[in-house]
Amino acid sequence: MLYLSLLCFSLVAATPSEGDQIPETPEQTYEKEIKQIDAQIKKLEIEKARHAELSAQYQKEGDRWQYTTGNIQDAYALWAKADEERKQVAKIQIEIDALESKKNLLYQFNIYQVGP
Repeated sequence: MLYLSLLCFSLVAATPSEGDQIPETPEQTYEKEIKQIDAQIKKLEIEKARHAELSAQYQKEGDRWQYTTGNIQDAYALWAKADEERKQVAKIQIEIDALESKKNLLYQFNIYQVGP
């Protein structure tokens, strides 16, 4: 009976309390970082799509103004907006490429394994 109570006490004492944290393994750290990178990429892809859509919308509107009203100044203003949106798309794509490269380096140089 004494042995059983000592065993239970040692198990309770050995389990980490709420304040204690078990250190992450390198695999968990890499997995966590890759998930964060994937979340950032997804967010940037959504933002990139929004800018690409605006660019197309401004381009189409500028083309319409040029041919329907003949007011070329309005068309130029819209085309300038389309160019700014395309620049944003390119800037975001560079960020996405950098994140993808970082993710690939994590896969290449660490022991993180994908799948079961």
